[in-house]
Amino acid sequence: MINLFGFSALGIALFALSNKNIIKLRTWHFISSSMYIIYGFAINAIPVVVGAILYCFIHAYHIYNSKNIQ
Repeated sequence: MINLFGFSALGIALFALSNKNIIKLRTWHFISSSMYIIYGFAINAIPVVVGAILYCFIHAYHIYNSKNIQ
């Protein structure tokens, strides 16, 4: 069951990369990274959790800045 959750996160990440709009790409990848945090904790893979947290911070920063610029 947890592997299905991990594959769902992967599917969302791949979908994110298919977007040409950078804000949509970052938003969808933020969602998949959030799922990877949960998945990483579930399988006790701390490097996955740390990487996903870093992705979330990077995407949140860029999404926030793009909203303030417009």
